[in-house]
Amino acid sequence: MSIQKNIGYGTAIASGIVFLAILFMLPDEGGTALDQYVAAKAEEMRGEGATAWWEPLTMLGSSAALIAVTILLSLVIGWLTGPRYVWPIPISMAIAYALNSGIKLIVDRPRPDGAWGISVSGASFPSGNAMLAMVLYGLCAIWIVEGLGLSRTAKWTVRVMAAIIIAAMGLSRLYFSVHYATDIIAGYAAGGVVVGAALAAAPLSKLRKRRGPS
Repeated sequence: MSIQKNIGYGTAIASGIVFLAILFMLPDEGGTALDQYVAAKAEEMRGEGATAWWEPLTMLGSSAALIAVTILLSLVIGWLTGPRYVWPIPISMAIAYALNSGIKLIVDRPRPDGAWGISVSGASFPSGNAMLAMVLYGLCAIWIVEGLGLSRTAKWTVRVMAAIIIAAMGLSRLYFSVHYATDIIAGYAAGGVVVGAALAAAPLSKLRKRRGPS
């Protein structure tokens, strides 16, 4: 078994354990102590200037925005690396969206009472924004790093930018109190399962061979 597959399976298993741990610790109603602490900190951050910053970020998690960004990034990465290698990104996003919808339907956790500022619907657990951001920007960063002959500095720049976007997408939902902190963490964990599965299944070794030595 290749190192890539081992990393993929390991990521999926570890992320799945984190997700299940959070799922089984959810209270019958309301939030955990962690949720309450984070909600109080988020409330302290509120202000007109902060809202103007966080609102566009949270809107990037809408279904329309995610579909558009997925198509755009898949086309760009496919053009740079070859269309035959980019299929795991849109397929993983479709799987993640279906998985998130199914879990929300089953768990049916109500959203926090203090939600404000933006319109939301549906159940709260796990956060779709966090889960889909993890899958989309995580996989795109991996494909860019592995598929292009970037310098070490450029590779780390891509990784850091992806991490910032993923974190910001989750934090924006906490700012508007439309999710509990445990929703966000579980969303990242569920996204990690999908990312890990994609790594285990994707032909990254062929992508590296096509690129040649960097």
